[in-house]
Amino acid sequence: MKDSNCIYLGCYLNDSIVIKKGIALSENKSCISILNNEIKYELSMVAFPDSNCKKANNLCDYKLKKLCDDGVKKFNYYNHKKIVFLFYNYAFGSYYDSLYKEVLAFEKNNPEHVAFYLICLDGVYKLKP
Repeated sequence: MKDSNCIYLGCYLNDSIVIKKGIALSENKSCISILNNEIKYELSMVAFPDSNCKKANNLCDYKLKKLCDDGVKKFNYYNHKKIVFLFYNYAFGSYYDSLYKEVLAFEKNNPEHVAFYLICLDGVYKLKP
C-alpha cells in the first residue's frame, strides 16, 4: 500500500473494477468521517459511468482465508453486489469500530446490494488452534 494509514481498500463492482475514490479521501485516508461519507456515497450510487470506475488488481489473485474455518474465500461476482473491503489491525485500536459497525449495519439492511468484508492484517495465521 502506498499509505500506511489506509483502512479502506475500496468498493468493488466485480473482480477487477473498483469505484474511484473522491478527492477528500485521497487527501486524508485515515479520517473516519471522510471514510464514512465516501463509503455511503459509493454504496448509494446506482449508475457507474467509466469516469467513476477504474481497473484494480484482480481479487481472485489473492488467497483470502476465512478465520471461521480456515478455508479460502471465493467471491461470487455474478450477484451484482457492491463489495466493500475494510482492513482491521489490532494497532488501530477502537478508533474505527463505529465505521465497521455502520458498514455492517448497511450490509444487513441491504443484503441484496452489498457485501462487506473485513480483512484482518494481524498475524492470526500464526495462532495455534
